[in-house]
Amino acid sequence: MLTSELEQFQGGWFDSHCHLNEVDHLLSNLNEAEQNGIRNYLVPSTESSMWASVQKLKTVHVQVALGTHPWFVKNASEEAMLLEHAIAVCRPSAIGEVGLDFYPAKTLRPSRELQLSSLELQLNVAQKSQLPVILHCVKAHQELIALLKHYKISAGVVHAFAGSYELAKQYLDLGIKLGVGPALLKSYKLQTTVQKCPMESLLLETDAPFMAIEKRATNPLLDLIAVGEKVAALKKLSDIEVRTTTRENAEGLFFG
Repeated sequence: MLTSELEQFQGGWFDSHCHLNEVDHLLSNLNEAEQNGIRNYLVPSTESSMWASVQKLKTVHVQVALGTHPWFVKNASEEAMLLEHAIAVCRPSAIGEVGLDFYPAKTLRPSRELQLSSLELQLNVAQKSQLPVILHCVKAHQELIALLKHYKISAGVVHAFAGSYELAKQYLDLGIKLGVGPALLKSYKLQTTVQKCPMESLLLETDAPFMAIEKRATNPLLDLIAVGEKVAALKKLSDIEVRTTTRENAEGLFFG
């Protein structure tokens, strides 16, 4: 069974944002990742219809988050009610992936008003349940920061952060951590931000399989090591120091 095989993975690198439910050849890729020292994962969900399948992945070493991604909001109040019920039945490690996305994409997305309503309701659930939040944010940082302040949210992570240090500091001042993924390998701005941020504020992630360094990568889970090595080079630290600190950061956020 999948669960029993997953339970063997412990220690090593911690991937704080990885969609294992979307990864092809999951068990063989997890085995290869384990052999390379990647042994813990946080799996976020994006809509209520996938919560059950995501929860089936949950083990001691594979944690899950439940939430509605801004792309998939349909009925904000109903989805928030479902979230509260799901938390009561199977307490996740975080609320997420939630947030705001105001990028003018070709694909029609929920309105700003609907996204804001959904996020407010889900932040309220996070506040009441005392769970950290995993935040997706594109072209809406000031709106997100205002809501985090309003709901007094101080435990969470901005997934796939790619902004300036000045923007990063606004989150850090609230106690929010930054999720650093494969974009680090290509973005000079993000590299500069990471150099300036304290290690205690950083989590590592892949967002696998969606942000793979190589589009046809056979195992996108291994990208975490490349991200960690880049952080080590930027911070002039050893790979072990980065692995240990970012793992402790993730454990402190999701299990603290």
